[in-house]
Amino acid sequence: MKPELIACKKDLKDKFFNLKIPEDIADMLEINYKTLNYLLYIRNENTQYKRFILKKKSGGDRIIYSPVSTLKILQRKLSFILYIIYLPKSPVHGFCFNRSIITNAKEHIKKDVVLNIDLKDFFPSINFGRVYGMFKARPYNLSTEVAARLAKICCYKNQIPQGAPTSPIISNMICKRLDRELKHIARRNQCVYTRYADDITISRKGTFPKEILNNKLNEKYGEKIKEIITKNGFEINDKKVRISSNGERKEVTGLIVNEFPNVKRKFIKEVRAMLYVWEKYGLAKAEEFYYEKFKTRIKQRNPAFEKPIFSKIVKGKINFIKSVRGEENSIYKKLDNKFNKLMKNGIPLHPLTIEEKFKKTVWIIQNNNQYGTAFMLENIGLVTCWHCVANSKKYLKVFRYDECFDVGKMLYVSVISRDVEKDLAILRINGYSPKYYNFLKLGDVNKINEESDIKIVGFPQYKLGDRHLTYRNQNICGPRAVRNNKRWVVDQNLVAGMSGSPVLDESNKVIGIVGTGTDSLKNAHLYSEYTVIPINILVKMIKEDKSKKVKEERMKLINILKKFNIIKYGTM
Repeated sequence: MKPELIACKKDLKDKFFNLKIPEDIADMLEINYKTLNYLLYIRNENTQYKRFILKKKSGGDRIIYSPVSTLKILQRKLSFILYIIYLPKSPVHGFCFNRSIITNAKEHIKKDVVLNIDLKDFFPSINFGRVYGMFKARPYNLSTEVAARLAKICCYKNQIPQGAPTSPIISNMICKRLDRELKHIARRNQCVYTRYADDITISRKGTFPKEILNNKLNEKYGEKIKEIITKNGFEINDKKVRISSNGERKEVTGLIVNEFPNVKRKFIKEVRAMLYVWEKYGLAKAEEFYYEKFKTRIKQRNPAFEKPIFSKIVKGKINFIKSVRGEENSIYKKLDNKFNKLMKNGIPLHPLTIEEKFKKTVWIIQNNNQYGTAFMLENIGLVTCWHCVANSKKYLKVFRYDECFDVGKMLYVSVISRDVEKDLAILRINGYSPKYYNFLKLGDVNKINEESDIKIVGFPQYKLGDRHLTYRNQNICGPRAVRNNKRWVVDQNLVAGMSGSPVLDESNKVIGIVGTGTDSLKNAHLYSEYTVIPINILVKMIKEDKSKKVKEERMKLINILKKFNIIKYGTM
């Protein structure tokens, strides 16, 4: 089963609303119908999930059911389609693109009163019947057989399991009427309503009207609020209902909203303490201390029982403060400067593996159903061979190999510069996020001669879902002319999928790009020479390309890099 959907979003949406018979589901999910039936009705349901138990902070257990790989792929495909057809309303901030606990908290800034309501057993409350009924009802109007099979994909033990990829989007779809009715009552009473998963928040300037909260009856929430929630199949967890007013700390999904979105003081103190222990006792002792203190929590959240990397935990906490307070915030700047100083002065406890070094710089490129390699080169952009992107239609995407199972991490690309004769291309990733900017440095080809040691990083004979990249040492045998362009012959076979891979010198700087290779290892004996393109050919191509578009794209890229200090810190 392919772990991604080939069809475009429009086609998938059309297929969903035209589902008539069970075979249509298999066609939409791009899976054999017999395989679909086997997964849903023949294979033992209890072998489809792994059960984990996490301790809640408030006490009690949270049961996680994680689906096995085959079912997980199926659920991810369906989840991707459901995200296309479901458009979240403005009050919904959980499990939505471009929304978060921060956008949720911002809706309630500087309000005089805040009411927090928690829904009890949120996911378990949504059973098979409710999911089945949702698919049969408007606006989907699916047939009985189709609705039953879709609900079967999403449910386990008569509930949507916490841990399944489909559960978050299903919960939002089920809550559509709840959101509409609570938003209506909030607006009628000049209040603001938002929901983040099972956390409901209502706030207002001034005091709450009786319909929201009747202070004379000393109630936690109005009867109308309870009626709406109960009518929609949920139950209020009275232990977690909170009412905050002026003079008190007002909290929404873990953030303080009195004047502006803010993290708790306890969180900042914890980060400061971690940095203090690191500075005084060293990185190894700091990690050991942290692990001993939070051993139980780590074991609960990490069934593989791998010790966390302390420096990454600290950096993650500092970045969270940045996302809430902003990058110009003085507290964030002090913590970040302290972290950077400790990282420069200390010796890393966990040296990066080869895969960790290259997983953010070397990409897989998908052209229809063919795969090649691309890499980010400092001040230039995403580089690959022209034949890797030639004849592309609408499915030219790139992704990093550690994200190959996540359809949402596959990014579309455009060609901004090319040279067919040199077999080179420079790409732009559409909708590029700064977190993806990680670059290899340009090397000096003048230091390369016959028998020079080189390294090649790529994806030979790649198949979607593979979680490995090939890293190997080779030697240059000598020069060779291809279409009047100089190339180097190397001593080992280059297989399809490695085209566009970076060729590195001993200091991991790029001195070449892998050209074409054999389509199969079975045919390797038919090839006596495998060549790579020297990187100065790419530099020459850029100088020869006088088009305004290329200059604009490269300047845009360099300006973004400077803005985020990535030219200085983001390269290898």
